[in-house]
Amino acid sequence: TFETGIEYVNPDSQHLQMNIARPAGKGPFPAVLCVHGGGFRAGTRASYDPLVKRLAARGYVAATASYRLAPKYPFPAAVHDVKAAVRFLRGNAARYGINPD
Repeated sequence: TFETGIEYVNPDSQHLQMNIARPAGKGPFPAVLCVHGGGFRAGTRASYDPLVKRLAARGYVAATASYRLAPKYPFPAAVHDVKAAVRFLRGNAARYGINPD
């Protein structure tokens, strides 16, 4: 399955979202979080949609997350957002069939 636009955190009313691809079956499966490049200034999570789908076909729950971009949100805002994405995946492990370890 492939879900888009899952809100994982809302700092400064930014409604940050992720896309998640899951393999068939019950799991729990290992998880991978793909973080787009762009020097914390550019890029989108959608650029990793093909990769997360390929990872799901190989037995991983794979997610790609948006984060706040500079210069409006300077470093380390993006790092905090990615950490929040990891916490979201761990906190929702049962829902998405993830092995939280």
